Amino acid sequence: MNKERAFYSRNYLKKKIKWLPERYQTLFKKTHSHTFKKDLEGWSFFAANAIPDLNKDINQVIDGIPTDRLSYALSQLERELIVVEKAKALSL
Repeated sequence: MNKERAFYSRNYLKKKIKWLPERYQTLFKKTHSHTFKKDLEGWSFFAANAIPDLNKDINQVIDGIPTDRLSYALSQLERELIVVEKAKALSL
């Protein structure tokens, strides 16, 4: 993913994540607020920082997502938005 696409992807995530209820934002933080490092096999967690930082602002979490993982984060967000919309439709 090039820098321009990564920039727009992060902005899209920041804009759309606010549409989700707090519990979905917390789940997103649990998935993406880790500290990453690049090794020979791809991205992996630092052992000392394997616990997600749930106190981070959601925008800081999004800014910290490695570019290689942005497409996964976008897919996760889209799935969660669909789940929330279906739940709203069922509750009407």
